[in-house]
Amino acid sequence: MEDYEVMVPFQALQTYGISVDAVYPGKKAGDICRIAVHQLSGHQTYSESRGHNFTLNATFDDIEASKFDGLALGGTITGSDRKMLFICGDYMEDYEIMVPFQSLQALECQVDAVCPKKVPGDTCPTAIHDFEGDQTYSEKSGHDFTVTASFEE
Repeated sequence: MEDYEVMVPFQALQTYGISVDAVYPGKKAGDICRIAVHQLSGHQTYSESRGHNFTLNATFDDIEASKFDGLALGGTITGSDRKMLFICGDYMEDYEIMVPFQSLQALECQVDAVCPKKVPGDTCPTAIHDFEGDQTYSEKSGHDFTVTASFEE
């Protein structure tokens, strides 16, 4: 893991009072992950030096993705564990809808959620598709948006 991919989001989110669980596949709460610092050396190369000893505060095997509001990933760990792939798959599908919507709201932009044939106050369901090999998938409920404006407006 890289220092900037772990320490910066972890500390920044905590600064805003957000509860953050740091996990790594195969590791438990209290385990230490040595993280790396990459220094660009020019010519599209870099050198790597030892960074922090980052102490995990939760156990990967105990994580239930449905109990979290967000997901931040250090690079290159997504393909290393089957459970990680499923967690990422759920969040990546939600990403298409939730992240742009919530990011614009966080920037204090006026964002309306609309859905054809729905009126303000109705909910508009989304779905998460889990691919199960050979082009087949299962579908489960995603986030439900509360419609805030009429589609015709």
